[in-house]
Amino acid sequence: MTVLSVCNGALGDGDLPSIAAEGCVRSVERSLSTAADHCVQSFEGTTLGVYRVYRTQPVEGGCLFFIEGGLLNSIGLAHFPDGAPYIGEPQHEGDIGYEEFDGDWYQFEQLF
Repeated sequence: MTVLSVCNGALGDGDLPSIAAEGCVRSVERSLSTAADHCVQSFEGTTLGVYRVYRTQPVEGGCLFFIEGGLLNSIGLAHFPDGAPYIGEPQHEGDIGYEEFDGDWYQFEQLF
């Protein structure tokens, strides 16, 4: 999944005019990059681009943005400029598994 596909999903099905799609992508990327550059632990809800973030957590080498969704497990986006610490599904309770999303961004799932 890419930022463009997230923008298309958020703005509705069907073909988007390229200007609207490009504007959405730039807005989402700018919001996420700014938040990642200034990663501070927070339990206050905020919106970053098209994502509703309910928790932000700095971690070694990056930043986690917990987004609404997931049934029992926590899910979100993670920013790791030097690569995620682990690619694959979480193995044990409390573990976080990452998969590539877009550049130095990863989707994650934390096992409950």
